[in-house]
This record gives sequence, C-alpha cells and structure tokens, in this order.
Amino acid sequence: MAKEMQYISPLIERVEEVLDKGTYRGYDYLIMSFGTHPCAYVAIPKKSKYHGQFYDDVPVQCHGGLTFSSARPDMDGQWCIGWDYTHAGDYTAALPNFNERRWTTAEIQAEVRDVIDQLIKLEP
Repeated sequence: MAKEMQYISPLIERVEEVLDKGTYRGYDYLIMSFGTHPCAYVAIPKKSKYHGQFYDDVPVQCHGGLTFSSARPDMDGQWCIGWDYTHAGDYTAALPNFNERRWTTAEIQAEVRDVIDQLIKLEP
C-alpha cells in the first residue's frame, strides 16, 4: 500500500522513504520521499532503445521534465529515468511557501502511469 508524502524540514531530519513501488504495464517504478520533496523513477527495460540513454534523449513529458537517468541500487540496479517535484509552484520543506502545491502520492502515481504509457507508444 502506498504511503502519503510527509514534508519534513531538512533542519529536523534527513529522510529517504519509499512511498510506492510497483509495476505498471511491465515497467517497474518507484516513488520516493526525500523529506523536502518527492521524486519518481521508471525503470527502462534492457530491450528498450532508451535503456542507458541520458534523460535529455528520452522524449517523454512529465512535471518539470526529466532530471535523472542512471542505474538505481534500490531498483535492483535497473537503468531508470526520473523527475522531481521541486519546481516553481511546488512546495518544498527546504524553502517552504505554504501557497505552493503539495503533491499527493496518487497524483504522482498517475504521472508515473502517463510516463510509462508514453514510453510504450515510443517503442517500435
């Protein structure tokens, strides 16, 4: 069962917590809390033309754009792309502005599914 994002000031505690991890349409994904903000990751299968590619070379749309591409030990060493929720208008506990958007795990899950759907459409 997925956990909800709890925003925590980095002055209080450094947090790394799995909010959700699973598989959608054959793609593994991971949603993480870093305390100040959440991030999402999607594993790229070895057969994909995007496996091992730098994130700027993967033409998918997501909140704020892709910001990560590398193997992740917490995803069994799979090559992943990822993005964060620390852009203009996003709440972050590091620089709190209480009028900014606090993302829910359900909203991030929906975006993860959308990114995976885009990846599937891009494959031959």
